Amino acid sequence: MNTPPPDGGPAFAAGVPAVPIQHDSYFQTGMSLRDWFAGMAMQGMMSNHQIVTPVEIIARHSFDVADAMLKEKAKRE
Repeated sequence: MNTPPPDGGPAFAAGVPAVPIQHDSYFQTGMSLRDWFAGMAMQGMMSNHQIVTPVEIIARHSFDVADAMLKEKAKRE
């Protein structure tokens, strides 16, 4: 069984490769699942216009959420 990479592998595995990125044991194309999760978390955080938070903090928290999602996903696989 292949172990998923730390970034979760490709977000859209069925997509057409634009620029393959070589990791230790596989090629990834497009954005990683970690990037996708972070982007979705960022959208949620930025949708509340009553909260004024520096973008650097939103970015950090977005990737914290993505990492937590990947960790939970790995537990269930």
